[in-house]
Amino acid sequence: MFTTPTARQQADAHALATDLGHLPLAIKQGGAYLAQSRGISLDAERTIARIWTATLRALEQANPLAVQLLHTATWLAPDDIPHTLLTPPGTVTDDIAEAIGALAAYSMITTTESTLSIHRLVQTVLRTPRTSDNPQWPRPLQGRDSAEQAVLHSLALPPSQESTAESQWDALIPHLVTLAATAPPGHRDAPLIDAYNTTANRLHHQGHTARTIPLLEAVLAQWEQVLGDTHPDTLNSRNNLAAARAVRQRNTAASATEYDRQRPSGAE
Repeated sequence: MFTTPTARQQADAHALATDLGHLPLAIKQGGAYLAQSRGISLDAERTIARIWTATLRALEQANPLAVQLLHTATWLAPDDIPHTLLTPPGTVTDDIAEAIGALAAYSMITTTESTLSIHRLVQTVLRTPRTSDNPQWPRPLQGRDSAEQAVLHSLALPPSQESTAESQWDALIPHLVTLAATAPPGHRDAPLIDAYNTTANRLHHQGHTARTIPLLEAVLAQWEQVLGDTHPDTLNSRNNLAAARAVRQRNTAASATEYDRQRPSGAE
């Protein structure tokens, strides 16, 4: 039954919202955490880092698989992540559904019957390496390997299939682009290089050349490391990247010109 909050509870709630910068996502997750953790006072969790750390600890105890899925989703595109993409081989489907339900209960994700979405801010924070003053925070690259393996597994062909379906490639494109764009310094996605190249070619032929830049950057970094600066594959990759950047520059200039053309006369 709903009860009117006391003056002290209202003051605590206002202080919590202030400490969270009035960020709707953080306030929602703070409320979800408190609702799931009866007896925890508002005073105990006054920062967004503490809330997410506490949430991860609570989830780790309640459903370790949920935390594993969250870290995997952290490295993928934020929207429309298929549940099947987060289902490792040999995992019971009901266990995945329960883990996804736990994440939704704590407002770490939103979900439909077949896909889930994770807020970009959650992804950004969870990709941040653990620091000495926050030892409970996730370790560097946590979930990165499982995200790469998830995409590679989705691209693997069954014996009866000769090539990956067009629709399957298109569904994975956002996740491959995100993996390429979020690779930490010094990290090399060697097993994904062929997939990056194929994705870049698909995007180019679809007229989305500017979107290929993260993919081509990852490919070039790999070839420079493995083949050297003067290898033909490296040179070809460098030319492709330069061409994609030129397209992006032209698109940016064209957009600016169109904006100036449509802006009312005398507008600042």
